[in-house]
Amino acid sequence: LNSPYFIPHVTVMILGYGAGLTAAVMGIVFLAMSRGRTELQIDTDRGLQGIDAFCYRTVMVGFPLLTTGLVLGALWANESWGTYWGFDSKETWALITWLCFLGYLHLRFVGGWRGRKACWFLALGGVVIFITFLLFSYLPDSVASSQHRYIN
Repeated sequence: LNSPYFIPHVTVMILGYGAGLTAAVMGIVFLAMSRGRTELQIDTDRGLQGIDAFCYRTVMVGFPLLTTGLVLGALWANESWGTYWGFDSKETWALITWLCFLGYLHLRFVGGWRGRKACWFLALGGVVIFITFLLFSYLPDSVASSQHRYIN
């Protein structure tokens, strides 16, 4: 734990997770508000369009934070344990989180996903963050062998 990478790694990961959860919650709000509406009604509702834009901007802030956190974590791991990647559950789920939000951005840029489809993807991202951040200590690999477990 005695590393210059520790505080920046943890800080940017928490901020990145926070941004991802914020986007996921707002995506769920979008889905609730758009329930029962046609695509044309959604496309003309300025409130829903504002929520969709907010979700996108939030991910655009959070994704670089997650990226930076993964890089700092790898540097810290190499300094502490002699390897950049240990394949424990926390690292693996952090990568899955990063890939999920990368998928959201890719589908938004390339696939033109907006509205409901994009918000369903964000809701999935929220579930992945929940697994990564909150359920970590309950995952089988975390019980004994994780390098991210600092208490007995």
